[in-house]
Amino acid sequence: MKMNRDHFLLTLACAAFGLSLTAGATPFDPVFRILRYQGECRIAPSGSADFAPVRGGKAYPLGSTVRTAAGSSAQIALSDNNECRLDAGTAVIVEGEAEDRSNRVIRLIAGRLTVELDDKVTTPSRVEVRTPLATASAEKSRFETTLSGSNDLYEVRHECLAGVLRVSASEFEIPIMKTADTILLSGDPSHLYLRARTTKGAYPVNIRNDAGELESVPMKNNSVIKIWQRYSVPEGVRGIVNRVYTPDGLSATNFSYTQRGPATIAQMSGVPPEEQP
Repeated sequence: MKMNRDHFLLTLACAAFGLSLTAGATPFDPVFRILRYQGECRIAPSGSADFAPVRGGKAYPLGSTVRTAAGSSAQIALSDNNECRLDAGTAVIVEGEAEDRSNRVIRLIAGRLTVELDDKVTTPSRVEVRTPLATASAEKSRFETTLSGSNDLYEVRHECLAGVLRVSASEFEIPIMKTADTILLSGDPSHLYLRARTTKGAYPVNIRNDAGELESVPMKNNSVIKIWQRYSVPEGVRGIVNRVYTPDGLSATNFSYTQRGPATIAQMSGVPPEEQP
């Protein structure tokens, strides 16, 4: 009798261990769910502008667009313990491959989004929040991104609420932001001009020097980086100027360089500093 009981307990333990491994290896579901919402929240399938009211607890396919009206909010689950909160007047597209259970992309179209990721998983589970100016990416962290503005001028605010956050923009990246660190970006969607101000915290940023190579520059609270870019069609060359200003408004660092490539400007990698080339 004791042997049967021990065998039963061992079987339960093995099953629980197997489930924990599975949960750790596949943190994101192949769909996302609307856990709950308040006020008016609507959803449209991928590639469609036909919005319909959401249903609380219902699963929806990746690629769908979710938006909340004024005075409304919604809570999205990418899986258990991996959630996103949409504040009032927010629109997002939840993207990713159903087969890829370790990465999700959320395109923030407007409004404010708070991401809360499970800090107990043992395998990578990364979420990227993409905006017209920059991409914030994190694992096992909490962070908030706010997007406002129009097609001519956007403003993006990233804040790390817990854990570690990475922010990557055109010709500019912050490898590590820690709890309470905040960056405020403003610029045009074509990335001809970008202004970044450290509104909370002090941390290094990566910009390119006169040789076009990545260089880490320390930033104090209320320091500013301004980046100008121009594209010459005949030569197929982009000219970039990076300027760093101290909290007193003094120009501390000035870099200028050229790069060959298309007029369309891609964002930098946003990889951790130990992985930088």
